[in-house]
Amino acid sequence: MRQYSSLSEFILKFDFFGNIGIRIFFIRCGFTAFFFFDFVFFICFVICFCFFWFFFAFFDWFEVLFFFGRFKLF
Repeated sequence: MRQYSSLSEFILKFDFFGNIGIRIFFIRCGFTAFFFFDFVFFICFVICFCFFWFFFAFFDWFEVLFFFGRFKLF
């Protein structure tokens, strides 16, 4: 199997997204679509982790369950 010099060249050979315009846009901006989607996933993970960590750090488990049970959200 042929070795590719960069991930951009690999994406040019195999279009995983089915949209050549989006693929070329990401490559022309200087980073690949793979890096972009990994970066977005990482940012979402960090935001969710921080949210739940602060939420459960300031509230006890029983208070959280009581809050959700009281307003029928849980």
